[in-house]
Amino acid sequence: MRSIAMTAAVSRLARVAAVVGLLTGVGAIGVGTSHAAIGTPAPKPAVFRSGLWLLRNTMSAGPADTTFVFGRAGDFPVMGDWNGDGTKTIGIVRGRTWYLRNSNSAGRPDVTLTFGDPQDFPVVGDWNADGRDTPGVVRCPAAVCETPVWLVRNGATTGRASTVVSFGVDGFPLVGDWDGDGDDTPAIVDDDRVWGCANEFRNQLRPSLFQFGRPDDQPVAGAWGSGAKVAPGVVRDGLWLLRNRLSAGAATSSFRFGRAGDFFLVWQ
Repeated sequence: MRSIAMTAAVSRLARVAAVVGLLTGVGAIGVGTSHAAIGTPAPKPAVFRSGLWLLRNTMSAGPADTTFVFGRAGDFPVMGDWNGDGTKTIGIVRGRTWYLRNSNSAGRPDVTLTFGDPQDFPVVGDWNADGRDTPGVVRCPAAVCETPVWLVRNGATTGRASTVVSFGVDGFPLVGDWDGDGDDTPAIVDDDRVWGCANEFRNQLRPSLFQFGRPDDQPVAGAWGSGAKVAPGVVRDGLWLLRNRLSAGAATSSFRFGRAGDFFLVWQ
């Protein structure tokens, strides 16, 4: 069962789905991840709007460089490097079925798999540092989500979780390579936009804690500076506010891309 905060986020975007068509994801944000390795392409902004994808090639204001349709209202958008070619591409989660494409374009899914339950919150990451992103879900074991359970799989195939850990509090899950060691690990951003980021993937994690953003912002994460480690960002009705350090403080850069009601992702 989704947590109260997760359900609120999903419900908020589900209401948008009824009007402009959309359902939330992680860090999906669903929900992709961002690496800080030297030589990795710079992060770029993406928007999912009722099955319409809008991608921009730089972290700057302006129109989308690429637009296409993949998915529909009510789908849960994700982005990841599914085939290890160094580029994050699109996917959607519908119920417990994942539909993934190896290019940022319209078309049929290149990979279809089943993982998680419909009530779970999908996340994506390179959990074992093999250069490929694979599915994960965050699950609340009770109506009051004191400690979410993370279930991740090391292959983009149907099957059981490779790793299961309990981490975080009720909030918005994110994924990132927070310490730059090559593998992705969890984070939770609570309703007060306090970030808890862990450098390891095991039970009883001790995350770093800091505050960034406002309660209604959507959290995002990426290596915003050249060669930088993954750092926090939020999107406020299409205004991207990014900080180049994993700490509290003012935004170090900002730009507009998208609008209120969109779901925002980071790709590269």
